[in-house]
Amino acid sequence: MVKNKVSLFAHVLILLTSMYSAEEEVCYLVILDARNIGSENPVVARLQLPAKYAFPYGFHGLWTDVDIKRT
Repeated sequence: MVKNKVSLFAHVLILLTSMYSAEEEVCYLVILDARNIGSENPVVARLQLPAKYAFPYGFHGLWTDVDIKRT
């Protein structure tokens, strides 16, 4: 039993990113250990996405706290 759930994840730092393999023609959701970026293998998991969720070349994201309205 975990008495303090906050302390269980207090030192976990992850980074989610997408990866497209042109050789395999599939997309992956990749989970990285943010503390090990730059090391030999920071990959925690690599999940293959179904084809209907494939990211196109040039896929970009934008996160902001500003409400952006399209005109």
